[in-house]
Amino acid sequence: MKIFSTRLHPDLPIFRLDSDDQSYIYTPGYSCVVTREEADELHSIFASNKSCFSASLEKLTTSLENSSRHSQEEWQKLCEMPFEPVCLTIYLSNHCNLRCSYCFAAPARLDRRMDKSSLRKKRVQNIGLPVIQEKIAEHAARIVASYCVQKNRPFTLVLHGGGEPTLHWKQLQRLVSLTQDVAKEHDIDWWGYIATNGVLSENKVKWLAGHFDMIGLSCDGPPMIQDVQRPTIRGAGTSKVLERTARLLKQSGTPYAVRATITPENAEYQLEIVNYIYGTLGANTIHFEPVFDPWDTATSKFLPADAENFVMGFLSAQRLAKQLGCELSLSGVRPDEIHGPYCNVLRDVLQLTPDGVVSACFLCTDGNKANDVTISLTKLKPDDTSFLPELDRIAGIRRRALAIPSQCFQCINIYHCVRECPEGCPVTNEDYYPRPEGFRCQVYKRLTAEWIFRTTVER
Repeated sequence: MKIFSTRLHPDLPIFRLDSDDQSYIYTPGYSCVVTREEADELHSIFASNKSCFSASLEKLTTSLENSSRHSQEEWQKLCEMPFEPVCLTIYLSNHCNLRCSYCFAAPARLDRRMDKSSLRKKRVQNIGLPVIQEKIAEHAARIVASYCVQKNRPFTLVLHGGGEPTLHWKQLQRLVSLTQDVAKEHDIDWWGYIATNGVLSENKVKWLAGHFDMIGLSCDGPPMIQDVQRPTIRGAGTSKVLERTARLLKQSGTPYAVRATITPENAEYQLEIVNYIYGTLGANTIHFEPVFDPWDTATSKFLPADAENFVMGFLSAQRLAKQLGCELSLSGVRPDEIHGPYCNVLRDVLQLTPDGVVSACFLCTDGNKANDVTISLTKLKPDDTSFLPELDRIAGIRRRALAIPSQCFQCINIYHCVRECPEGCPVTNEDYYPRPEGFRCQVYKRLTAEWIFRTTVER
């Protein structure tokens, strides 16, 4: 699967893509259809810095240059912005009631004293794992609230984790209450989101519906997929309980979205997954993500040769979602947004792991892992009264995360791609570079090109 794009301008991100019978000119935020002859002329204009060109291209050239300069300016702002968190994401613990086949947090639930052969057998141990201290969470909430006031933003609480946050029910309720109190003290609005596997009691579902503004459910598809990829610790199916949870949320009127992890095993069923999530679970917002394999925990992983089938399946599923009246998205490449990798320091997120570490990476579900990969920003303690991250270090993380590899300068996704995050990390690996023929690079380039082909109208 080859996507051929040509960068037309030596300094600005202006690209040409050719389909069978048309040429497309693209820069982040702007695209148009032109004739082959016009595309050739634009290439000549930009390559030689000509000021003389046909009248028909004058307005187009100005629009392209203005839009591309704007995207460069937005990227530069992103690079220079300080870390000012307005969202508090709390990983309550790594305790979980499921045994998902691909869980990226599984290593945090393992006894680190075991040898590697034992780890795979006991990957869901919950014994002795830390749970976030409420004093630390309150301290973090006050840090975030102070930035929210400065930036005139609402306070955002996200409960997530390497495990299932609802397993610590009383503590979850207290965290909601104390963060709401902190927001009220600072005279700012409060907005709450929780990510859950949906395997919980009716009473808990109703409480969540009444206290959160948005709920994220994890579901990988119909029972034949869900019950295999996301069983309980004891191996039982989870689809029936999840269906009940979605039904209760629908009745409550609380917005909810469903995230499906696409693996090599379920990639051919993307149409069926959309049909099930919309038709049975009643969700209008659906997110697909190809499975991460950063710690080699996936039962199987995507290979470069899988990219073509994944893209065709995703595009078909996206068309179906549109026909049904719901939305299907994928977060790795978002052409309507200037963005880089998933780093928390790029997204103004203060993420707390269960042991109180402020981590730059969503993938780190405990401080040990954060320290291992040198992305622990600081460790909060209950008696701390100030937030003192190493500002130079955070700035260095931002620079490394947003550094554009030479391989990406010729790519249409130069300013709106996570690269290979989290599997490939420029922050922790000085020798990192994206693999242009890798699975994710191929998928992101092809998807953007297809979106350009489908949504661009003739000027």
